[in-house]
Amino acid sequence: MCIRDRYMGRVIIPEAEGEEDVLSFYIKRYDNPKSFTTFLFEAAEAGKVNFALSGPHGEGLELEETLHDKQLTIYVAGTGILPFLDFFAEATEYLIHKTLGSKRPEAAKSWNLRTGPSVLDGANITLFASFSSEEEFLGKPIIQSLAKLSAAHEPRFFQAYVRISDGTKIEGVENFNEHLSTSQLAPFTSAMYGRHIICGPTKFNRDVARILGTLEVPEQLLSLIHI
Repeated sequence: MCIRDRYMGRVIIPEAEGEEDVLSFYIKRYDNPKSFTTFLFEAAEAGKVNFALSGPHGEGLELEETLHDKQLTIYVAGTGILPFLDFFAEATEYLIHKTLGSKRPEAAKSWNLRTGPSVLDGANITLFASFSSEEEFLGKPIIQSLAKLSAAHEPRFFQAYVRISDGTKIEGVENFNEHLSTSQLAPFTSAMYGRHIICGPTKFNRDVARILGTLEVPEQLLSLIHI
């Protein structure tokens, strides 16, 4: 088996020749007795290691109906950033094509640049992300690249606010030190600011949802993804 990661440039191959096709999942255990990851670890320790996977389930993020000329604010903690990495990589590619297409319109066709209308046109995307350490910041190069490209884009397309619990500062993004608060999120919650998506551990989701509720964000604009 060979999996090519088109965004990070990595290639995953079997450890030995002739190995059967195997897809390995690395699962982080959350310290909550009711979490699904706790169930998986305890089942594995008890020798009950056969699980069936199926999917995808649900309606997904449905971002294509959300973004055109609107604000999307995403709040993640830890591995909660994973569902969005493909989206951020796609947004990075979108900005690259838009930037090169505007600077070199005569070469756009030969370079196969996507310069036509896009669902991302006019979008304004904001990310609030919290991690326990820089090592836990999954997809950091993607976020940094998107933030750097967006800084030169007018109007501003993407902005990232990142908190690392141990105080580490991340280059290329806005760093913040305290937990998310009502005063910090208030500028992003007026009616014109569109949809809000929260993805993280139960307590993080509950705390952010409570803040957004205090700021009177309509329930229909709020989506929670539990991990």
